Amino acid sequence: MGVNLRCFLFILQASLCWVGGASAGERLVFPIAQMHAKVAAENSYADGCESEYSTIPLMARQPFEDLANRLFFDDFMAYLTGGSSIAGGTSNEGYVRVFEASPLFKMKSKYGGKKEILRDIWDNDYSITNAVVLGGRYYYTRPEYMDLLACEFYSGIMLRGRYADFAEDVSEAVASMVSEARVGQFEVKVNSCKAVETVGTGNRFAEPKVWEGSRFYIVDASFKNMDTESRLPLAGSLFINYDGVEYEYDSTESIMTDGYNIWFKQVNPLVSMSTKLVYRIPDEISGMVYWVPGRNPEGQRLWCGRIEANSN
Repeated sequence: MGVNLRCFLFILQASLCWVGGASAGERLVFPIAQMHAKVAAENSYADGCESEYSTIPLMARQPFEDLANRLFFDDFMAYLTGGSSIAGGTSNEGYVRVFEASPLFKMKSKYGGKKEILRDIWDNDYSITNAVVLGGRYYYTRPEYMDLLACEFYSGIMLRGRYADFAEDVSEAVASMVSEARVGQFEVKVNSCKAVETVGTGNRFAEPKVWEGSRFYIVDASFKNMDTESRLPLAGSLFINYDGVEYEYDSTESIMTDGYNIWFKQVNPLVSMSTKLVYRIPDEISGMVYWVPGRNPEGQRLWCGRIEANSN
């Protein structure tokens, strides 16, 4: 999900150029307005685009489906995260009525408060400008291609077929990104996470030394003891998925000042303790970050967000 448009442009050129795109020097405009109008006028497409696909050459069908997948999946994620999109950007009243009754429109309401999570799931530089370039390059002027494009788009906003799988994938990904959970005898909550070059303790004797090529990642967390006797929480590990490899950081900085670390501090029943846990990580690393608290037999992960490489 979230394929970078620049990365697959060459693939699309190789697989679609023979189907009938723009000739050299010709500038075709991706038919956004026409597509919206078509959806507004003929919004049933009850057979799931089978009849529309039957009107184009057999060898053109899979490349066209691939184009629709990559273009519309990215556009729908742009819409869900509050960005400019083909799905949500039009003044066509007929299309607006259809769209506002669609599952995609309702899906945005469902995840309205989770835009940051969705942005972390979807790592892409999509823009309508990119879409116009891509779609215009492979837009076919025959009426049957316009019908197919509109049908694919309609199936997308209605979350039918493989677009229903897209919605399920998004739902599962969002559900897995929790920042609060029961871990052993504690209710554990991530209050905030951030990467910094210096910790900023305000105490020059407690401040960790800066090393070349590394920085700090601070997890501000709360532990509430739900047991009937005092319990000792443990810091646990930070996990970062970088270039397809998951790295574990299980060593925290020894910061001898209030508000940091756990040391051997037991927490009484129904009492909550907040603290900052500081991990040293490399500047080069980027990707999704999870924190796994200690004494965690089920391996419950708490979501921290996405981290970018430090280029300073």
